[in-house]
Amino acid sequence: MLWTQAVSTVPGVTRQWAGVLARMGVHTVWDLIHTIPLTHEDRAQLPTLQAVNRRFPLDTTVSVWGHLTTIHHGDSVTRVQLRDASGSVGALWFRQPHVRRLFRSGQRVYVSGKLQWDERHGMRVIHVSDYELVTADTPTGLAPTYALVKGMTQRKLRQLIRTSLSGIRQSEYLPAHHIQGYLRWGDAMNAMHFPPTAAAHQAARARLAFDEWLWFYVATQYQKRQNQAGQRSDPLTASGQLFAGYCARLPYTLTGAQQRVIAAIQSDTRRACPMNRLVQGDVGCGKTDVAVAALLMAVESGKKGVLMAPTDVLATQHYVKLSQLLTPIGVSVVCLKGALSSRERRETLAQLAQEAPLIVVGTQALVQASVLMCQVGLIVVDEQHRFGVLQRLALQDKGQLPHALYMTATPIPRSLVLTLYRDLDHSVIDEKPPNRQDCETVYVNTRNAQKVLDYCAHNAASGRQVYVVYPVIEESESHDLKAATVEYERLCETVFSSVQVGLLHGRLSVSEKQAIMTAFKSGELAVLISTTVIEVGVDVPNASMMVIYHAERFGLSSLHQLRGRVGRGSDAATCFLVANPKTPSAKQRIQAMVDTSDGFEIAQRDLTIRGGGDVLGTRQSGMSALFRIADMHHDDPIRDDAGRVADAILAEDPDMISDQYAGLKQRLEYQFDALLYNQLN
Repeated sequence: MLWTQAVSTVPGVTRQWAGVLARMGVHTVWDLIHTIPLTHEDRAQLPTLQAVNRRFPLDTTVSVWGHLTTIHHGDSVTRVQLRDASGSVGALWFRQPHVRRLFRSGQRVYVSGKLQWDERHGMRVIHVSDYELVTADTPTGLAPTYALVKGMTQRKLRQLIRTSLSGIRQSEYLPAHHIQGYLRWGDAMNAMHFPPTAAAHQAARARLAFDEWLWFYVATQYQKRQNQAGQRSDPLTASGQLFAGYCARLPYTLTGAQQRVIAAIQSDTRRACPMNRLVQGDVGCGKTDVAVAALLMAVESGKKGVLMAPTDVLATQHYVKLSQLLTPIGVSVVCLKGALSSRERRETLAQLAQEAPLIVVGTQALVQASVLMCQVGLIVVDEQHRFGVLQRLALQDKGQLPHALYMTATPIPRSLVLTLYRDLDHSVIDEKPPNRQDCETVYVNTRNAQKVLDYCAHNAASGRQVYVVYPVIEESESHDLKAATVEYERLCETVFSSVQVGLLHGRLSVSEKQAIMTAFKSGELAVLISTTVIEVGVDVPNASMMVIYHAERFGLSSLHQLRGRVGRGSDAATCFLVANPKTPSAKQRIQAMVDTSDGFEIAQRDLTIRGGGDVLGTRQSGMSALFRIADMHHDDPIRDDAGRVADAILAEDPDMISDQYAGLKQRLEYQFDALLYNQLN
């Protein structure tokens, strides 16, 4: 049996069972054997019948004593008497008369179900949910338990997986010198499902986690080498004159960190192979200036520079700011987003199709098939973690292999950067402008929220601007959460009655959002009541106070991004977290926000609290099928081993054409073809 075969070829898989497996996402033998157990049940430690109380879930192994089928109200009830050394119990099956034929006296059977007292017969009975006849192949130590769909049973799934594992021909696909200290692949697969001991299960988990890291590292490094070797971009030959003109119009000077990152970008873009660089920076560190430097390198080289933002609000903000700063130095800026009139869209598309150098700001509208851009030299993807991989690839296709710069204000722990962005070069803006002050963060219990609002109202009346953030738009979305629309009406009539208040949320039209943000930025509004639509990129220097309601409901990354909307000017800033945290993780998140304003420290805390699987969101969409076992937080030694082996394999055989790596190449092609299929469908 080959692991690439359809699951329908496994003995015991009928058309009906194949349909049930398909609902579990199992289509091939590979999918079946990679259905990882949720847990293992230690059958060596099962309780006796006497030790189990009434109305208690029961899992035990017993012997058949006798059986009887009766008809009750038109339905068959089969009762099998079971016993062990401590006592006896009746096991009931409803409308399943066939089970009587499965049991013979003395047959040992594993049963799972709910133990109850039968008043009618004056005895204890089990309402059976699952059972398994004890044979030579039945797990007697650690038995796997899987996540199931309707129609599948633990017994059947164990049987199919055991059959598949025994039928697969290949026991190892890597040379022995690459897996020293690890189990062979076939042994690891068997021990992952049917381990004789807990130690054997841990050894199996280590080997299979090693495999997942290896596949990921080899695939990303291979792709990076292919990009560098087989792709060509036009070098950007900018002298820096345009950027010098831009900097002359700024009311501040660039930090050393900004200058260092700009130098790295300039070095990359002067080569004939496409730049692929990730730039990280905490909120307020000046990533926009770095992006402008890169875009002007393209314009000064006679090409287009493209800036892609995740939302219309942020794209408009970028467009307005860049137009104000760049038009005076002779650089044209256009904006393509979803909310354009037909005439505006036609005019903009016509400009994009021409060869003239300019800067293009846009949203996902830029990746539509109808958008044709000529002479694209460089692409900047802002807040890149909010875009799917395929969107970014589609944007790159707009130009003849343009240079690509990915920027994020969501700090990512170094371990995850090295893991998930190995295919990109990496820079960090680790210095904030000297006029930026850290934001003080204060935890406020819900019962003291009114005092905070009174304090904010006093400051708003004195000319300072305030954000008040709620997790939902309307009360009907969640009865236990304060909603932005309801609170807006209440606060306008009470605590903020003496100042102008605006309401911003995701259900407003793009033009409505933009009008509200413009009014807030101009100072026309003193208070902005909002949902998390302000989380990314909104820049209002005079806003120095923020109140976040139900802060325990937000993730650390969102809280940090929201807090980054204040303290962008010269005034001291304060962020109030109004919360009632009840779970340990919620308390940890609130405490992390109070303890530090360092985004990278926040990211590390987030990684510790949640693990790596959820920290990066979109970047990992489609990756859950690959990282089924690997753990980004706890696998450091395994990950390091896999990285060293990946580098060694690609140094020895870059295209994996030798027989010794045929199995690895086959697995990579299978895994990543499946991931791409899932993303496209």
